[in-house]
Amino acid sequence: MIAVQMDLARQKENMEEIKRFFDLAADHGFDTVVLYLEDRIKTRSYAFAEDHESYSPQQIGEMVAYASARKLELIPVVSNLGHVERFLRHKELAHLSETRHGDPGRFQFTDGRQMSHCLCPSLEVSYVFFDAYIAEVAQLFPSAYFHVGLDESWDMGLCDLCKKRFKEGGLSHLFETHILRTHKLLQSLGKTMLMWDDMFEYCPRSITRIPRDIVLCSWNYSYVERKLSGHFNNSYKEDLFDLYERLGFQYIASSNTCVYNVESFTRYAARYKPLGMLATIWEKGIQQLNLLYPLVANAGMLWNGILPNNPVERLARAIQKTYNITNKELIHVVSMILSRKYYSDNNYFSMVGARNKTMDQNYRLDQSLLACLEQGKEKEPVNQDMYAALEYELRRSILAYKAREIACDVFDYRSGVSAPDMNEVSSGISQCIAEAKDIRQQQIIFWNRRRQGIASDHMVKSHDDIIERLQKLLDIAKTCAFGELGRLDVTFFLPDQSCGPRTKITLWYDDGNFDILPLASYKYLAFDQASFTLSFPIQPGKAIEKCTVEVLGYGRGGITYLEAFNRQGLFVPNGVGHMSGKVENAHHVLKDDSTWCCLGEADMLAPFRNPAIARLPHSMDVLMTYADALE
Repeated sequence: MIAVQMDLARQKENMEEIKRFFDLAADHGFDTVVLYLEDRIKTRSYAFAEDHESYSPQQIGEMVAYASARKLELIPVVSNLGHVERFLRHKELAHLSETRHGDPGRFQFTDGRQMSHCLCPSLEVSYVFFDAYIAEVAQLFPSAYFHVGLDESWDMGLCDLCKKRFKEGGLSHLFETHILRTHKLLQSLGKTMLMWDDMFEYCPRSITRIPRDIVLCSWNYSYVERKLSGHFNNSYKEDLFDLYERLGFQYIASSNTCVYNVESFTRYAARYKPLGMLATIWEKGIQQLNLLYPLVANAGMLWNGILPNNPVERLARAIQKTYNITNKELIHVVSMILSRKYYSDNNYFSMVGARNKTMDQNYRLDQSLLACLEQGKEKEPVNQDMYAALEYELRRSILAYKAREIACDVFDYRSGVSAPDMNEVSSGISQCIAEAKDIRQQQIIFWNRRRQGIASDHMVKSHDDIIERLQKLLDIAKTCAFGELGRLDVTFFLPDQSCGPRTKITLWYDDGNFDILPLASYKYLAFDQASFTLSFPIQPGKAIEKCTVEVLGYGRGGITYLEAFNRQGLFVPNGVGHMSGKVENAHHVLKDDSTWCCLGEADMLAPFRNPAIARLPHSMDVLMTYADALE
C-alpha cells in the first residue's frame, strides 16, 4: 500500500480540488487515498449536520467513482473515541462527551474554556450512535479497510462512569474494551480495522490484548533514527516495528510530507516489512493544498523507487512535474521554501516581542527567498497558483518576524539606553497592519479561485486576529511614552513542547499589587530550541519584590534566568524563597548562564493516569532586587 491522506475534516474541499488531489496521487505512484473525515458525511443517523459543512452520500459516490477510474482505493477515517469534537458540538450529541460532568480535561484551554473532544466509552448510547454512523459510512466505500482513528484520546477516564472503571481496571482496560467492541463492529461489516498507535504509549498493556488482524498506523513526524520517538512520555524511544512484527501485527509507516521526515522514516521502515507507507496531511485550513503537491509527489516517487535516488534531485523533479516549471534556479528556490519549517499563525504571533537567533536567521532567509521568487515569477510566469501559495507562506512568515522586532522596540525600556522614536515605531506597526490586510486580501482571492463555494470564515478570522493584535500594539505605541511600560525577560528551558507543562508567572510589587502572566505553554518553536527568551510588558514605576514561578501539567518546565526593567531600574534575582512541589536546582535561576532549574513531575505517565497529580502546582519564589544593590 502506497497511500496519502487528505484531511477533509478540518478543511472541506470542493469536488474539483478533491479530484485534482486524486490525479496528483495517481500520477505519482500512490494506490490509496485515506480520507480523514470525522463528521463530514451527512447520513440518516447524522441528519442534523449542516449541508454546507457536509458531503452527501451521492458526493461520496462521485469521489469513489473518480478514484476508481484512477485506480485509487479510498479508505475512510471516522474517529470514534478522541477527535470527535465536531460531533459533540451539536446539542443532540453533547451528552456523549467524556467531560460532560464538568471535568476540564487533561489538556484544557489555558483561558478556562473547555473543549469536549473525547467520547465516553462507558455510555451505551455512545455506541448506539457511532455504530450506526460507522455502518452507514462503511457502506459508501468499497474498500476492505476502515480507519477508526483512536489517536489522542486524552480525556479517557474522566467522567463519573469511566472513573469507576478506570479505578477497577486502569486506563488500559477502558481503551482495549473500546477497541474490542469497535473491532467486532467492523468485522460484522466485513471491514479490516485500521487505527493510529500513539495511545499505546499511555496504555502499553493493551497492545498485547487486541486482535492481531487490526492494522496499526504508526505515525511519527520527527527525524527518525534507529528507533521511533514517542509522542508523549518524554519522547521515549522504542523500536516499534520490531515489536509489532514480534507480536504478529501488520502496520503502516505513517509520515507527514516534510522531506526530512519522509526520508528518515523510510530508511527506518526499510529494515522491516510494513504493509505500506502513508503520507499524512493535516489541517490545511489556512494554507492551500497545492503548496504540498511537490512534497506529496516526492514521497510517492521515493516509495515507488522512481529515479532519481538523490533526494535533492528527486524533490527538484517533483517540483518540475507538479508545478510545470523548467527554470532550474526557480526550482531550487521552490525547493528551499518547501524544505523550510513553517509554523501556524498562532505560533507566529503568540509571543510578540520575542527575539532569538533562529528567528533572525529565518527572517533574513525568507526575505531572500521572496526576492528570488519574485525574480523567478518574471522569468517564468506560468503557474500563478504556485506563486500565490509560496508567496503567502513567505509574506506571512516575514510579517511575523517584523511584528516581533517592533514589539521589542515598544517594550524595550531599560536604564541607560536611548529611547526609540515612538512615532517611527508606530509607523512601523502601521506598515505591518497594512501588510497583514494585503496578505489577507490576496489569500481571499486565491481561496476563491481554488476553493470556490467553500466558506473561508476560519481563514479570514485567523488573519483578523493577527490584525487585531497588531492594532493593540499600535494603540500602546501611540498612547504610551517610552518608558511608561516595563518589561520582564524570562529565559525558559523546555526541550520538547509535546510534554505539555504549563507555566504561570506572578510578578509582585512592593505596594502589594501584582501582574500575572497567564498559565500557558510558552514554547513557540515546538521542537527547535531548548532555551529561549521571551519578553512581557509589566507596570512601569514600581519596585519588584519577587517573581513566583509555577508549573503544572505533564512533564517538567525549566527556568534559566529572569530579569525586569522599568523606570525604577533593573531588577535581578537575589535569592530563592518559598518552594512547593518538586523543584530541582532552584539556585541556578540566580545566575544568567546556561544552567536551569526544573519544576514539575519527570514521570509523565503518572499524572496522565492520575489527573489530580497533573493539577498539583510546583512553584518557587524568586526574590528580586535592584541590580545596583548587588554591586
